[in-house]
Amino acid sequence: MECHLNTNNILKLMNKSPILKYGIIVIIFILWSEFVWDNLETRLEKLNSQIEQTEKNIKKFNKTGKDLKNIEQRLKEIQTKKNIQNSSILSDSDPTVVASQLQDTILKKASENKLQVVTYRVSTQRKWKNYTVVSTYFNFKTNLDNIVAFLQSIESDQRFYRVHLVDILPVKGNDPHIRFSIELEALCLKGEKK
Repeated sequence: MECHLNTNNILKLMNKSPILKYGIIVIIFILWSEFVWDNLETRLEKLNSQIEQTEKNIKKFNKTGKDLKNIEQRLKEIQTKKNIQNSSILSDSDPTVVASQLQDTILKKASENKLQVVTYRVSTQRKWKNYTVVSTYFNFKTNLDNIVAFLQSIESDQRFYRVHLVDILPVKGNDPHIRFSIELEALCLKGEKK
């Protein structure tokens, strides 16, 4: 007796025998749970693990990003301070250049405050620690209000130079005025320190 199993024969047998029908359903369920469900569960576990790792990485990157922003902000502050400091220095290693910078600064302030320049010159150089100090002397013809305004502009200037000498002499006569003399000093900073 030959037994040919085809789909039609299996369906006829399942209709005749409910046990066979339920047996085949159970076998299909077992195969599905073994091959599909277990594989699906393993994939879900891997995906959950990857999600957790990605969340940890995101938190780490967010913290690193905040740290980088803080560092960037600090660098900007340092650069701003450096720019302010650099703009405050009449700096060069050549005393003639520093003296020229100082003269230009003071002559501009004198003009702004209506001081008439009588004379100006570079005074002698001297040493202070390992630096060269240049001096510039000015003599102006003006009035008291202009002297006060000029001194206030020097005081409010952020550049590093200092007043070494001030001399005020009132002149009477046909053209009363004040002779105002001032000597200022600045350091030669670039390349000087040994």
